[in-house]
Amino acid sequence: MKEGFGKLMALGDALAALKKAVRRFERVEEVELIDGVGRVAAEDIASEIDVPHFARAAMDGYAVRAADTYPAGYENPVRLKCVGHIEPGDKPKVKVWDGECVRISTGGAMPEGADAVVMVENCLLYTSDA
Repeated sequence: MKEGFGKLMALGDALAALKKAVRRFERVEEVELIDGVGRVAAEDIASEIDVPHFARAAMDGYAVRAADTYPAGYENPVRLKCVGHIEPGDKPKVKVWDGECVRISTGGAMPEGADAVVMVENCLLYTSDA
């Protein structure tokens, strides 16, 4: 057994242990937002607006059409043509078509046509003179 890891247990047993260890708050009070720091919300809080108002990358990588990556794996890489680069604050000027990708930084706005980001750590860069 690796150091720092305990004995494995069944999911049901783990959930039961977690429920037993978590203290439930019975007292609820309403406070100003500024006084809520360090407190636990008594109920879910949902924003009435999307912030930011656009889809953005949660990691550095390549914005892709997910369908283009379905056959990919470490032993079966998929090559995509990189057609641009998007930094946070940039308005995307390119669209991702089949077989293409766009280099994107964390926080960058997703370009039209892209519906996923492949982490840069899972990519190899190939260059071509063609």
